[in-house]
Amino acid sequence: MDSTMITCALFIAGLLFTGASFTQADQVPLTLRETAGAARRQEPVTCGIPLPRGAVTDAGQFRLIRESDGKEVPAQFRIAGQWWPDPSVRWVWVDFQADLPAKASAGYRLEYGPGIKAEALPEQPVAVTEQEARWVVDTGAARFTVSKTRFDLFESVEIGGDIQAARRGKIHIEGIGRSATRAAPDPANRGSAHLIYAEAGENALAEEWTLTFTDDAGRFEAIGSKTGTDGSGIGRWGAAFRSKSGRLILNDDAWLVDRQPRQGDRFTFATVPEGGEIAEGFVTESRWLERGSMKCVLEQKGSLGLERAGLLEFTARYAFYAGSGQVHLSFTLENNDHSGRTETGNVRNADIGTPNTVFFEEMALSLPVAFAGPVRYRALGEADTRPLTGSLEKEITIYQDSSGTEKWNRYMDAQFHPRPNSYVSFRGYRITRGQDTLEEGRQAAGWLEIAGAQGRAGMTLRDFGPNFPKALNAAPSGDLTVALFPGQYAGPFALRPGEHKTHDLLLDFSAGQETGPALARSFSAPLLLEPAPEWWAKTEVLGPLHPYDPERYPAYEARNLSAIGVYPPGAEPGPSLFSRIEEFDFYGWMDYGDVPIDFESGTGQWNLKYDFDFGMLKQYARTGQRGWLNLFRAAARHMGDIDVFHAPHYPEPHFLKGGVYAHSLHDEPGHRNPNRNYNHFTRDLAFGARGTAALYYLAGDWKAREACLAIAENAMAPYMSPQSEPEDSDYYPPGSRSTANTLNRLLEAYQLTGEDRYLQRIRWCVKESAFDGRIPPDSPLRVDVWSMTFHALALARYLELFPDDALARKTFLAHADLMVKSADPTGQKG
Repeated sequence: MDSTMITCALFIAGLLFTGASFTQADQVPLTLRETAGAARRQEPVTCGIPLPRGAVTDAGQFRLIRESDGKEVPAQFRIAGQWWPDPSVRWVWVDFQADLPAKASAGYRLEYGPGIKAEALPEQPVAVTEQEARWVVDTGAARFTVSKTRFDLFESVEIGGDIQAARRGKIHIEGIGRSATRAAPDPANRGSAHLIYAEAGENALAEEWTLTFTDDAGRFEAIGSKTGTDGSGIGRWGAAFRSKSGRLILNDDAWLVDRQPRQGDRFTFATVPEGGEIAEGFVTESRWLERGSMKCVLEQKGSLGLERAGLLEFTARYAFYAGSGQVHLSFTLENNDHSGRTETGNVRNADIGTPNTVFFEEMALSLPVAFAGPVRYRALGEADTRPLTGSLEKEITIYQDSSGTEKWNRYMDAQFHPRPNSYVSFRGYRITRGQDTLEEGRQAAGWLEIAGAQGRAGMTLRDFGPNFPKALNAAPSGDLTVALFPGQYAGPFALRPGEHKTHDLLLDFSAGQETGPALARSFSAPLLLEPAPEWWAKTEVLGPLHPYDPERYPAYEARNLSAIGVYPPGAEPGPSLFSRIEEFDFYGWMDYGDVPIDFESGTGQWNLKYDFDFGMLKQYARTGQRGWLNLFRAAARHMGDIDVFHAPHYPEPHFLKGGVYAHSLHDEPGHRNPNRNYNHFTRDLAFGARGTAALYYLAGDWKAREACLAIAENAMAPYMSPQSEPEDSDYYPPGSRSTANTLNRLLEAYQLTGEDRYLQRIRWCVKESAFDGRIPPDSPLRVDVWSMTFHALALARYLELFPDDALARKTFLAHADLMVKSADPTGQKG
């Protein structure tokens, strides 16, 4: 393994110091492939296309041509990434719409550069109108009204000009465990005290609480909106408080360490009794991320419970498309709270049930739909089955309870609790009408639609089956409901502090033909414009990349393909990533996208360490194999949701905010603490920024961008990269995996934003590890080549951007020289 990494580092050195260059092109050949077996009709396509450094700087210098007829396609272009400090385009997003038969391919070319300009326009461009408390979006096929203050999916949806398709929807969370909301500091607070969490006592009521400090020594008074004055305590680390009524509890680790309150400071929050519910969402931020003729993306952020300090929070991103009644809703349920700390300063946030874990029994989004005349339903189970249809006289439900695989009940025994997928009841999914079961199967594509005389409305979820449990429901009243966490599941749902879960929902409103089943199949396999591996290699957006080459490297390429279950002639079939994921049942809302540590406990989680998700994308780029792409999409989304600690409410940069969980500890089963180990966050195992950034660039995934920047911001905390300048020394140690990870995270943020503050910290990292090859005479050098190679590769990335940095160049060459000597201490081998 060491010699391979040395070869890789030296290969990069060759690129850096031989002045490698390319001839700028004016077009990119692209292929659109249909892989799901579903005919596509006017399907919105969003994809990122990589470009070489210096090729083009202006988003107005692009156009998309369809090869079959040579015509320009109406398209929208947006610069998603640049070659900072060079402002030329590194990634450009292309949004257009395509028709494509099942299992067919079509050629396109992206033209760019001086003299190139898009002229084709959509027949019905998206139009956005702002009103005082709402947005009105007209796509030409439908008119959507979205509130700026309340989250209710839509205030209304109209299709065909006159047909009212939907009214104000709602969000509801039921069966909430006894808990307390986040404590919101009053904006007028003068002190620095920070209440990490509160607990509701066994006899707690559903009420709001205020803690008001009565002096500068930390004494506070607790007042409940129903209970009244309920005792006093001291707000500092190590001081526990229990109110006189017992309805409110603050443990000894409830306050942030070394923070002082001031007289008059206040914190407000609420307690939720056992079995509580939330039926209201407040929008606190509403902004447009994208506004173009082909596509517009609206982002709404808010809280669930209280307006200022919710029990949970959410981010909803709506994508609207020209001439279409489809809306792609990316909805993230968020627990942005903290958790307790141990006496040693470590965090108590690993186990399910750790402080500020929110338990609940169901979380769903509902939309009342109204059509004239008799209403019928259509429900699709597995993708290759015929949809069920009939009159909507009883409730219709599609419910996925388990993975549906051979190992669906692997964790069913109580010894595996509280692992989320240990509460399964039956294999696969069922479609029911009232109390009657109409269909059973393994993994549902999941489409449910209701239709009247003049229109129809339907919905599906991406990866409905592998992301179990999931449910779609249509009631005779006309309500369409998607249960992201369905109440039919036998166990509770637990969202730990700092944990997110994103679901992608497709809503389709139409006055025309039936397309639902095809949409269900295609939504989980979105179309993508694909450049050839040679183009990926030429652009170097993923770093040095050698296209698939079985003639020169037959053994490597055979092993590479076997990892995704593809076996070239002569290769012996064996285990693959897909078969191991199935063997250890790494499906379900929390595990989907991760891979098992099958060489240890088997049930422990890998957490995509060593940028495994990014590596999956590189393998797709060099081979064109969709298996790698499918793994990457799920993995990078998992990383951004589950493996990152999302805690934005700390008052300053902190090593918890944006921290990344390492893989399970050695031989750790991961049942009580899935996807979280018991170590605190470190520089040494902080991966994830490269994969999440790549998902943003490739698929236009705004949640992935947010996650990438959270991971990068974590590297800005003093614990991860101290603020003071590194001291000058006669001898510096070689770089390591920890210094490499800090550098890589900051490099991703800089390339994503171009912000100078990231660049300044990057240069601190370069100086921190300014190894020049000198060895202290009284201290033998201990070399970990495997770890040091990470740093050499990160330095190479930096030098690609700043080739004139003499210190970085000197340090890189010293590392390369040391690695060569480590492989051949005598210096005699060729």
